[in-house]
Amino acid sequence: MQLITKLLTGAIVIGGLGASVYALTGNEPTTPQIIEPSQKNVKAQTITEQKANELALKTTKGGIVTNTHLEEDTEGKKYEVIIVKQDKKFEVDIDAQTGNVIEIDQNLLSEGELKVEVNNHQNVSPNISLAHAKELALDQVRGTITEADLQYFNNRLVYNFEISTADHREAEVTVDATDGTVLKVDELK
Repeated sequence: MQLITKLLTGAIVIGGLGASVYALTGNEPTTPQIIEPSQKNVKAQTITEQKANELALKTTKGGIVTNTHLEEDTEGKKYEVIIVKQDKKFEVDIDAQTGNVIEIDQNLLSEGELKVEVNNHQNVSPNISLAHAKELALDQVRGTITEADLQYFNNRLVYNFEISTADHREAEVTVDATDGTVLKVDELK
């Protein structure tokens, strides 16, 4: 009888230890689980404006970039790059996340339009770099630059920036491309 009591006691102790170990492991399955990252948690990377210009110029096999701006719609963010080459004006849309060319529109310029485009962008040599002009504009208005143009304004070569602020307002800043003087700051509603 003592033998049976010892065996039963041993079985109960071993069973209790087994149950304790099982409880401590949290009843987790031993098969590995694969957890895929949520698309919402992945931060969308965007290419730079300069990279978008390079991709657009490669697509059109050269030309003069006259305008670049970042647009956002329901399909996402894209750069619209305007390029003049010979007697054609190209509008190249570049996906801001992937750098893929989304669309290319090509228009033939009339002789009058061509003269204006060529005269406005011939011998264009700003003394201030686009990067430095962006810094000067952002010193005036805090936010994100959504459009940058190099153009003539009152017979001066200027950078014109559109800036979206944190409080969802728009601002325009004009910077002289020869000496870096901020010529105009307009904060829009």
